[in-house]
Amino acid sequence: MTDFNPGVKLSLVRVGRPPAEAVWDVLAISDAEGKSFADDLRNADPANHDATNMLAELERRVPDHGPNFTNKTRCRPLRDNILEFKHGAARVLWFYDAGEPKVRRRIICSHLFYKQGRRTPPHEIEQARKRRARYLEAKARGDLVVPGTTVLSFRGRRR
Repeated sequence: MTDFNPGVKLSLVRVGRPPAEAVWDVLAISDAEGKSFADDLRNADPANHDATNMLAELERRVPDHGPNFTNKTRCRPLRDNILEFKHGAARVLWFYDAGEPKVRRRIICSHLFYKQGRRTPPHEIEQARKRRARYLEAKARGDLVVPGTTVLSFRGRRR
């Protein structure tokens, strides 16, 4: 996935089922070509069980049940409002957004990486922090494109 252009609207892609069918809305930040880490997971080698399990978690379990904080081997908070989904070496960093009034439970996934050592690399957390800040700025400006809606303003008004 390429990084996104800071001069354009921020677009999201839906990872899980639409909110009408699920309790939680799971979205991912997409780049200028409309690609996100979810595309990398979908195109991963089927033998990569970390990737296939992560995709199944984000597409099926999380939309129905939300983040599983009771199992620290699958989900945990990091710092600065950044959290982590885990499956083997695969990690997806994410954050919460209250969303528009009718979508109260929204998870925004920043990016995927494969952990090499014992600690989450600080530059991965920093990348997620920057994407969260950019997301909140775009939302405040009304430049947030959410699947199934028009451009969304901070107060949930549609333009």
